[in-house]
Amino acid sequence: MLLLRRLCWLSSLLVAVVCTVLLLNVTAPNPTGRRYSSDMPLTTGQGSAGEIGLDGERVLAADLGGVPRNDSPDQRQCFCNETRRTTPPPADCRACYVYAQLLSDYRRPDFVTDTYIAESKNTRNLFYENRDFDQVGDYVIAARALGRPLWLFTRVDTRVDAEFYRMVRSTGGDVVPYFTVPGYVDPVDRAALAGLGASLTLFALLGLLEMLYYNRRPLRPRSAPPAPEPARAPARPAAPATPPIVPDDPKTQVAERRQRLARRQSAVPAPEDTPLRRAQRSTRTAREFEAKIEDQAWLDMDTGDAWQDQNHDQDRPQKS
Repeated sequence: MLLLRRLCWLSSLLVAVVCTVLLLNVTAPNPTGRRYSSDMPLTTGQGSAGEIGLDGERVLAADLGGVPRNDSPDQRQCFCNETRRTTPPPADCRACYVYAQLLSDYRRPDFVTDTYIAESKNTRNLFYENRDFDQVGDYVIAARALGRPLWLFTRVDTRVDAEFYRMVRSTGGDVVPYFTVPGYVDPVDRAALAGLGASLTLFALLGLLEMLYYNRRPLRPRSAPPAPEPARAPARPAAPATPPIVPDDPKTQVAERRQRLARRQSAVPAPEDTPLRRAQRSTRTAREFEAKIEDQAWLDMDTGDAWQDQNHDQDRPQKS
């Protein structure tokens, strides 16, 4: 259930983003990138035919991003008939942009760029019998010769003959219902507004349900803090701290040495009393006795020499 709510939540958010992008009116596949004009030009009954046509060119030039109109003095690029190759360009043209077998002497479209050709038709009807059919036909011939698409911009309510669509689409361009009229509402904008409202409503409802579910769920009891772990005995007992060494007096040091010597002697087991060991002790005792006799003899000899020297001095006559 939680996964389903989250999927619906994400879907509503995605729909809201898509509808917002559509409402920005920047996704149309034509040179302007718009589905309808940014401004409403003059329409039937609001001016003469020339004024209405020029106002449509003005709006289209602004929506094309500042592309210069082809009637400015530094533009005036024309599509000329083949017969114009050996003659100067017409008075209304600065140069012939392309030569082709046109139905008329020359044609001058509203916009000519390096990537497309655009023509504005701010009129109510585009029928096969109108003079606009021959004009658009010449533009189609020139566009094919240049290898560029032709874009024909009309009113959103202009009635266009199917032959216009066939000719214009053969160049890679299209007929675009573009200029708005009073009371017009873009169907994409209407659908985007409806989708945006529905997605935002669903997004809000899912958020409210999530809040209610969060507030009504039972509170989990807080678990008691874990008991502390018992202290583990060390693998090896710690060695006792060594007391500081305090120098003792010489008598104490002699006594401690005697005690250590006595402990060592008591720890060494007494050797077995064998004849060999008794002979070794006898030999050691004889050697010690012999050394003592020798030392005493040397002492007696030294003492005797000293006594003889003393008696000799006493028997010597004294000088008067």
